[in-house]
Amino acid sequence: MSERTQKAKQVKRLNEKKWMAEEEVTAVGVGITGKGDVGIIISVKGDIQNMRKKFPSEVEGIPVELQVSGEFRAQ
Repeated sequence: MSERTQKAKQVKRLNEKKWMAEEEVTAVGVGITGKGDVGIIISVKGDIQNMRKKFPSEVEGIPVELQVSGEFRAQ
């Protein structure tokens, strides 16, 4: 596992509880951003433009990207 991926996982662990407390957030994970970098991917339902104001674009040098996903449901 790369050092950058390890850093992203650490940032996720430190912030996930706070981010998941937002009603519109459905998931938080580490993945590849739209720019091809390792980053934090926050999946949201609803209006992504309003959600952008609630989250930083990066944390400790790790990019944070929002993606519209809708709700996840177990089947």
